[in-house]
Amino acid sequence: MEKFNKGYILNIYDNDENDSNIKALLDDGRIISLKAKGFQKPESKNRAAIKTGSIVELEYFQKDQYPNSGLLKRGTYVSMFKPTNQRDLSVVRFIDALWTRRKEATDNTFKIIEKIINELNTQIVTWAHVILIIRDYLISENIKLTATKCASCSSSDNIYTFDPRSGGLLCKNCADQNIKPIDVELLKKIIICFSSSDSSFTRKVIFNPNEAAVLREIFMNQLIDDLGVNADLLKLI
Repeated sequence: MEKFNKGYILNIYDNDENDSNIKALLDDGRIISLKAKGFQKPESKNRAAIKTGSIVELEYFQKDQYPNSGLLKRGTYVSMFKPTNQRDLSVVRFIDALWTRRKEATDNTFKIIEKIINELNTQIVTWAHVILIIRDYLISENIKLTATKCASCSSSDNIYTFDPRSGGLLCKNCADQNIKPIDVELLKKIIICFSSSDSSFTRKVIFNPNEAAVLREIFMNQLIDDLGVNADLLKLI
């Protein structure tokens, strides 16, 4: 059956002298591997249209019983993130590191990536974009963090810190003594990012370098230790 989807290209792997496999995150949340015959030939139109980190209109053949694989027919280039520095490039590589080994994303993942690519081509990358990526990934792992009240006792008073491993915000009474307190202004920004129903906060919330360092430590610990994700790229963002 012939199918049509818009997709974000996570990776391209060469099979032999001529053929390649293309790993793409689709607009319906699937992550698919497409065999691309003749992709490495210099005259290949698909090779010119499909690059890692690009958004492409994909036409492909697929058997219903194999929803995560198919045979590429044609790719039509739509857009691509054009990094201007190592920090911006690390954001794209971080997205790839999160999703390349998965078989499924969320219903919103493609829209989020498309939004980030469009915004990063017109403005500087911010940690708000990174939080948007992480928030969506945690949802795919069935982890939804509490950002309006204490995750332990549901109190809205004396909010003391933010700990993903404990479910989100924690009040002073519930926070473990080994968990560091977080500055009130940073907590306010975290609450906006994790309680917002859409992604508009990426244009509104700005984290200073000290706040970014705190966030980096918080999420690297969770992604690496708890979820087994290679999050070393966060050091460069």
